[in-house]
Amino acid sequence: MSKTQQAIPFEICVLDNDGYHLCITANVNGTPCNLILDTGASQTVFDITFIQQVPGLDLIMKAGKASSGLGTSSMEIHETAISIFELGDQRFTDYTAAVVDLHHVNLTYEKLNMKPIHGVLGNDILVKHEAMIDYRNKQLWLR
Repeated sequence: MSKTQQAIPFEICVLDNDGYHLCITANVNGTPCNLILDTGASQTVFDITFIQQVPGLDLIMKAGKASSGLGTSSMEIHETAISIFELGDQRFTDYTAAVVDLHHVNLTYEKLNMKPIHGVLGNDILVKHEAMIDYRNKQLWLR
């Protein structure tokens, strides 16, 4: 990694002795959010309830396609344009984000006494920026 980059810290969240999620914080238009870092997710998505509360974001052009994953067989997917999406020292401007209802994920998190998540950091960013995950030091690096 270049010396100008900073590691983006994450937490390893235990899911009731049933697995793990990598939890990372970010900012959407200056609003803090909790994301799951998911190398199996094809794209980054945000929760519709969270997006509706972020100042400066308009909801939402219905993308008209269904998505599978996130513990459901299919769900409606929408889009929004995020002016500034920040992960550590990485700043993405004019980022078009997918938006879905993550209520079912947050119900599970609530039952496990975990803080809610506002989205999933997926491979659209991880692959494009050649992500390296350092599990020992709990750090994500993006090029």
